Amino acid sequence: MKKIFSCLMLTFVMVFSITCTGFASTNNAENYNSIMNPTFTKNTLITKDNVNEILEYYGLDRSALREDMDDKSFGDVTVGDFENALNKAKKIPKMIVTDNNNPTNQSSTKITSPDGNSPMAATSVQTVTTDSEVWSGGPVVRYACSGEAYNNYSTTKYWIGPLGGANILMVTGQVGTIYYAVDSITRLITTVQNPSTSSSKLVLDYNYKIGTYTGIKGMGGIRIATNTVAGTNYYGISYIQ
Repeated sequence: MKKIFSCLMLTFVMVFSITCTGFASTNNAENYNSIMNPTFTKNTLITKDNVNEILEYYGLDRSALREDMDDKSFGDVTVGDFENALNKAKKIPKMIVTDNNNPTNQSSTKITSPDGNSPMAATSVQTVTTDSEVWSGGPVVRYACSGEAYNNYSTTKYWIGPLGGANILMVTGQVGTIYYAVDSITRLITTVQNPSTSSSKLVLDYNYKIGTYTGIKGMGGIRIATNTVAGTNYYGISYIQ
């Protein structure tokens, strides 16, 4: 009797499991099809009416849409254009670390002497700006920092100490339908290494985020990637004028 009861219970469990599995599979298939069979094609223009569906299809949150961006120079974008930009953006490393010793594209500007009078004073305020391509084929940003420097315009010059006013600005804000922006800066510190010596360097330490957007006419931009850039720029005494 116990054997017959056990067999009946086993049969019931197997039937119940198969039924539940079939039901769950059907539901998953319906959800999968609803995502994989959108109402748009790759030739469809992205508009305010379909942008939410497109964001969901590509796994992006509604917050990825920035309607506050200046879109005067943006054009129409198809779903295919958007997908290509998204795939390209995925190839960029999430974290980019740089260590630039005496970066190129230097531009050093002497502001004033401390007393504001003599342009030939030995001590002056120097602002250094450098342009740098963040990644190959990507945006170019401009780093700026200031320091107090000594220069006797003969044999001796060196950095004395750091000053405020450091900044990071986007130089190439747009390339085709792609728009870049410095979304946030979490670290921007200026120091002087080996101050008051011939080996002194003005040092800019930074950590910031670059947002990559697809610009769309009449809508703003859709953020397709966020990359963190961290690094240090070193400016030797050759930057002192």
